[in-house]
Amino acid sequence: MLVGKFPVTHPQYQRTLIDALNALDPLFSRAQKHSEFEFICTLIRVRGTQSVGWDPHDTLRDVYNAFQKFKRTRNERHVIHFALFLYGLTLEASEPYETMANLLNILEGERFHHTNFPDVVDAHGRSGPQHPLTKLDQLKSRARRFGLDLRFFDEFIDNKLRNAIFHSDYTIYWPVVRILNPMKEYTHDEWSRLVNGAQAYYEVFEYLLKSYIGGYTKPKVIEVYPGFSEDPDEKAVTIIRKRHGVIGLKDNWTREDLKAGKIPFCLGRFLPYEVKMVKSGQLVLPADRIARLNRVLIHLPRPIARRLVKRFSRYVG
Repeated sequence: MLVGKFPVTHPQYQRTLIDALNALDPLFSRAQKHSEFEFICTLIRVRGTQSVGWDPHDTLRDVYNAFQKFKRTRNERHVIHFALFLYGLTLEASEPYETMANLLNILEGERFHHTNFPDVVDAHGRSGPQHPLTKLDQLKSRARRFGLDLRFFDEFIDNKLRNAIFHSDYTIYWPVVRILNPMKEYTHDEWSRLVNGAQAYYEVFEYLLKSYIGGYTKPKVIEVYPGFSEDPDEKAVTIIRKRHGVIGLKDNWTREDLKAGKIPFCLGRFLPYEVKMVKSGQLVLPADRIARLNRVLIHLPRPIARRLVKRFSRYVG
């Protein structure tokens, strides 16, 4: 929600907030009931053996957090530039689309997929990522089969503005935003409506993601996806990080089971120092120590912060 001369709560922000929540919450809740195992895989988005620092959704979250601080500036033109950039970034962001696609996979009886929108090849044999609007068309079509309506996106998507932002083909002539290809002028109400709608959609998605992850506060034994294991007794148990929620899944075998030849498994998004804890059998891990340290470091002079980081690295391994 923009400040200064912008309304504190734009009507489009409020409309999209309600419409997105009504559309996306049932998608999350129904997928959770259909297959909790695949639902958790979707929440934690494990892709192979990636180390920490490879989750692009963290970037989008970080940019939004930065905007909350930046928008307090008195320079309205700078706020508009940032808001437009954030608008384009929100429409381009792949992770929310991937998450929605995986939730629909679950409703269709399928599993979590690493990628749901493979690159396309043009007539010249060149491959490239699918367009955001192409992804959305697929999602809306699939959602309709389950009585879910994702048309709330139509209220704030403008492909011409999105394209102009990322090609720097726009100008700000307060309070108007103008794009060059095609030449078009967006009134204050027009561009503000688009920006606020996109922000509301992202905030609803982020709220639901955090809420469903945070809803897992204790280790819970769940059924695995049919076909995940040939062992009919196979089950999974959730791994929890305090003040966050579920971060992983592992087998629920006892020591006796493992000695008898049962095969263990473990998947999740773990911080470097958490790996040893998980291997030792811990299911409830302490709150994120790195995030806690970062909240302190940001207020310290850089030389002192560097020394603290070195000591902390030795402490947590």
